[in-house]
Order: sequence, then C-alpha cells, then structure tokens
Amino acid sequence: QLLLKCEDTESVLALLVTHRGVFFVHNLVTAIQVLGALAEEAADHIATNRLLRDDRYDMLVRDLVRFVPKLDFLAMANVACSLQQLDHKYYMLFSRMLRPLLEQSVPDVQTLLRCIQAYSWAGYHEQHSFFAHCAGLLADAAPSLELDQLVSAVRLLGGAAHYQGRFFEAAERRLLGEFEGKLTPLQASLVADAFTAHLRTSHDALLAAVASLVEREAVNMRPSDILRCLGAFRRAALRFDGAMH
Repeated sequence: QLLLKCEDTESVLALLVTHRGVFFVHNLVTAIQVLGALAEEAADHIATNRLLRDDRYDMLVRDLVRFVPKLDFLAMANVACSLQQLDHKYYMLFSRMLRPLLEQSVPDVQTLLRCIQAYSWAGYHEQHSFFAHCAGLLADAAPSLELDQLVSAVRLLGGAAHYQGRFFEAAERRLLGEFEGKLTPLQASLVADAFTAHLRTSHDALLAAVASLVEREAVNMRPSDILRCLGAFRRAALRFDGAMH
C-alpha cells in the first residue's frame, strides 16, 4: 500500500531502503511497476537516466534477479514490461527469467502478449525456444482471440527471427473466416507485413484479401499503410493489379 501511494521515484527508492528487511518478493515487483509507471508518465529522460544510475534502483533489480525462481508468469511479465517503461535493457534480469517463463502457466492472453512485446523490445528476437513456446500458446488460443489481440500476436511473431507456422496458419484461418472483411486498413497493412516477414509463400489467399481491401479503400488509406501493403506483396512476389492502381 505504501508503494502504491508514492507520487515520485524518490519516495519509492526511500521505501526500498527503509523497508528492505520486511518487503516480500511481490513488493519488489510492485516497486519496479510503480517506478516504471512514474517514469512513463513523467517522460523525463534525464530523470529516468538518473534513476537507473541510483544505487537503490540497482539494489532493486539485483534483488529481483535473485528472487526470479519465486515469481509466477504474471509477475515476470510485469517486471519485463516495467523495464521497458524505464527503457532499461537489463539483460541479466531478462535472461534470468527466460527459462522460468517457459515453465510457468500463463494467466491470460493479454499478459502473454505484453510479455512478448517486452522481450521483442529488449531484442530477444532470436530466442527460438521462447517465441516457439509463446506461438504454440497463441495458436491454441487463436480461435477465441479478439481481433485486436490476433493482430497484435501476428505483429509480434512477425518480428521474431523464426517463422512459427502453426500459429500463422491458425491466424490465417481466423482472419479469412470470422474476421474476413473486418480488418481496418491499418490492421490489414500490419497483417500483410507480418505474414510476409519470413518470406513464406503459403499465405497467398490472405494477401489477396488484403489486396482487395487496398483496391476498395485506397482513397481513404494513409500512404504509409498503402506502402506497407505494397512492400508485403513484393516480398511475396505477388502482383495485384487492382491494388497497384
């Protein structure tokens, strides 16, 4: 409760010192979440850099590294997202959480997406085991995902180094099924970009649907969305004359 009442980073850091002996592990997670939220709200890069160099903050992240085995998936996802808010690519902590994340049960899809986003931001695109594990969970969940969740998942896995076929096939079935015709131009461009990121040629039907949308909506689309779609078509070696015109 004391941490949640803090209105500035100094108050949080002071509590870390005065209450260190009585803080539980979940208090450490709350502390970095509050620091992340405060830093994001303030948007003061100089102040955030000062915070990251503070010995009390260093003590916090080192304590978190030590207590990773006691964290569940939600707590680790919250820590990763807080590090992103703080613009702190603390690889020791990110890497320490990788294996436990594969072993813990995921509470919900949104938490999983937030975790993938944080690891993508931190540059872990080559971590095949992590992305394969997450892709498998998302493939299983694909039939029940909301449209915005599905688009977010497609974007995140499109940014991974390795193609996750089972997920993209499940996502394509949903996009050409229940969600057909429901993508916004922006969503369609992001989907096309992600589905062609690994230079696979097995998603022509989906790209044809995107091309039809471009042909219908081009006058209302932002140039950046049109260019993103055209770039995707080129990567897949597809020519859609209607969309091109």
